[in-house]
Amino acid sequence: MEPIKIIRDGEILAHHTTESSMSHYGQAVWVVEEEDVEPGALTWAQGGESVTLEALGVLGGWLVVRQPNGTLAGIIWTDGTYHGGNIVSRDTGEPVEGLTIDDLASAEYQVESAIPMSAFDDESPLGCVLL
Repeated sequence: MEPIKIIRDGEILAHHTTESSMSHYGQAVWVVEEEDVEPGALTWAQGGESVTLEALGVLGGWLVVRQPNGTLAGIIWTDGTYHGGNIVSRDTGEPVEGLTIDDLASAEYQVESAIPMSAFDDESPLGCVLL
């Protein structure tokens, strides 16, 4: 897998690196350089591909972004293993658009393939990734 970088105005906000104490045997790990991300445009890049996303902010360990098609997505915003996916309604499983960070804090939504655990809803309303 090509390393992923999330960049704003030339500053790396998060990236894959082997230069971390969490890296074992040269395996790249996900490292977050900026814990708080202000709303605004940023770039997700992997290999020669890049996409401009609109950051809404960080909620419960997830960077919430609006994709070019309007669908909201969550990108894990803690060090370790990279994970990302569309944000979906817990009731219908359908991707969501047009919501705010406050709307998403209701625990009615989750990042696709994350596990909604009611015990963690206050701290991670968009779900947890268990490895």
